[in-house]
Amino acid sequence: MQSVSKRKSARTGLRLGLAGLMLAVGGLTLTPATAATVGADGHRPPRLTAEQKTCLEGQGITRPEKGTKPTAEQRAAFKTAATACGIELPARAS
Repeated sequence: MQSVSKRKSARTGLRLGLAGLMLAVGGLTLTPATAATVGADGHRPPRLTAEQKTCLEGQGITRPEKGTKPTAEQRAAFKTAATACGIELPARAS
């Protein structure tokens, strides 16, 4: 009789372990997607329409290369172009 209860306990432990593993893996797969949409400063970049992107390109704005931060001049130019294109920029905390 003990062998039956040991098998039940082993199956229950295995099921709980697998359930925990599935929850852990599921949580890890959500993390990168969330992190990718929020910048290091905690702000989300504005979602631009195709028309707004075209307007910015017409104003001479290009994206900085991946891994580089825009210079102060590039940020100022972007703000000016965003205003000209009717893009509302989020307010930043000082």
